[in-house]
Amino acid sequence: MKSQLTNYILKREAGKIITQLEFNGLKEVESFLFIFCAENIEDLKEVKDLALTPDLRQKKLTFWGLINEKDLPEFRTEARDFNFITNKDLNYLKIPKEDKVKELQKVQFDVLINLSQEINSTISYLALKANSRFKISKYEQNQSFIYDLMIDCKKDTSIVNFTAQVLHYLSLIKK
Repeated sequence: MKSQLTNYILKREAGKIITQLEFNGLKEVESFLFIFCAENIEDLKEVKDLALTPDLRQKKLTFWGLINEKDLPEFRTEARDFNFITNKDLNYLKIPKEDKVKELQKVQFDVLINLSQEINSTISYLALKANSRFKISKYEQNQSFIYDLMIDCKKDTSIVNFTAQVLHYLSLIKK
């Protein structure tokens, strides 16, 4: 019941948002927003290593991670420049509170990439509300109303492989 209500809210909110679909190729991208679930330090290290990817080195990278705890655990020191959302930042339906959404919306991003392994209503809501011209995620039929590009990673769904595939496909897109 709770997930059905959350899905209803997501779809209702999606109807209110004007799509900003605009992508001119990877070389033209200046800023990326990565959203992800941070379950453990290994996940955090994988996401942090994205900044070392050759195609991303000269770009402005912003990271928002969801931590399924009330407070930030000690491993957050591994990623000091990341923004985190904890359970105390969520309402009963696991939707981020207004102040966190407004903080996310302060900046305009060229590309949003959802790195989450599985569907997560909090991450979906963040993706929906973020000011991004182009939104990318792993393929999930029920989430197609949020994203502009979805990639089906059938075998290797790791963050590293998914990001490599995203960058490959973005490099193929020309204006």
